[in-house]
Amino acid sequence: MKIRYIDVRKIIGTGIKLLLVSLLIGWVLSVIVIDALGIIRFLSRSLRHAGELATDGVRWAVSYILLGAVIVVPFYIVKQGWICCSTAGSDAGLVPRLLTPEPV
Repeated sequence: MKIRYIDVRKIIGTGIKLLLVSLLIGWVLSVIVIDALGIIRFLSRSLRHAGELATDGVRWAVSYILLGAVIVVPFYIVKQGWICCSTAGSDAGLVPRLLTPEPV
């Protein structure tokens, strides 16, 4: 088992680099008149708008899914009943034909 030591100089160096880059970026953003609160508000509005779009998409899709299910589900049930009835005479009983092995 290899013991790893924490290099404090590396952590301090990384912290200083992050501080200097943050200072530079902050100065550039202040020159073009962008403040931190404006960025936070923009991100908040963007997330809220994305959530509203997702909700609208779900609302749109649910009505079509239900409309289609009114037709598809009864046909599926009839099909499954047909498969079960057509295999009633076999050794498998009421197991659908698709799941029974082929005779050798």
